[in-house]
Amino acid sequence: MQNTKAPARGYNAAQPAHVQVQNTIENMRNMRDGKDLRKYSKSARKELLLGGTIDIMTKDGKTVIGAVPKLALVVASSTFRTYLEKSPNSSSVKISNTSIDVSAVSVLLIWLNAITKSVGKYGVTIPDSNDDLIKIRYAAQMLGMDPYVTHLVKAYKDDLRLRTPPPSECTLLEQCTVYKNDEMINAMGARLAYLRRTGSFGKEDLIVLTELFKDNKNIGDAAQRADARALSKHDGGASKA
Repeated sequence: MQNTKAPARGYNAAQPAHVQVQNTIENMRNMRDGKDLRKYSKSARKELLLGGTIDIMTKDGKTVIGAVPKLALVVASSTFRTYLEKSPNSSSVKISNTSIDVSAVSVLLIWLNAITKSVGKYGVTIPDSNDDLIKIRYAAQMLGMDPYVTHLVKAYKDDLRLRTPPPSECTLLEQCTVYKNDEMINAMGARLAYLRRTGSFGKEDLIVLTELFKDNKNIGDAAQRADARALSKHDGGASKA
């Protein structure tokens, strides 16, 4: 049976930074769900506080977005884990990709600080704005923190079924796509295709939609697939009648 607890509290405090990082990674391998900070016990989370904090900064190095426990960052982010394996003595790290929204990173860091110092098992808070949700999910994906925002995807899809998304949101979502066959892209394409099939768009709206699909290929392709599925279901139903 795999161990679910870290060694006794304090064992890592006196170690040099590179040993702390390697010990943390080794514990991740040995613990059940070791890559999911939400599954850590209270004592295991306290152990992650012993390595001090690290500043997360903007690309120009002029602004500190937030400071978080270094070892908690090793657990929660595969991107930062890779960096800290190579540079364990770093006291700061810059977000070099300017496509990542600084405010979204701040949300992730606030969550990381809170979850490390609590016994909660919650993910990142769902924002009120759909644009903010898209940016937060993108930041999490780029920083290797995907598991902590999966509930944002469900919330977005559930909300999308009840509304007509504006073109600006569609463009933002397209720009914030990391993986092929993205769930939110597929949901967006399916929703727009459905609204078009059911006559919800006026003539001018359809012109805008056509241009939107041209400019945002992933969403356009998702809409085509949704139309093909709808046609297949319709033809299938007709053949059985």
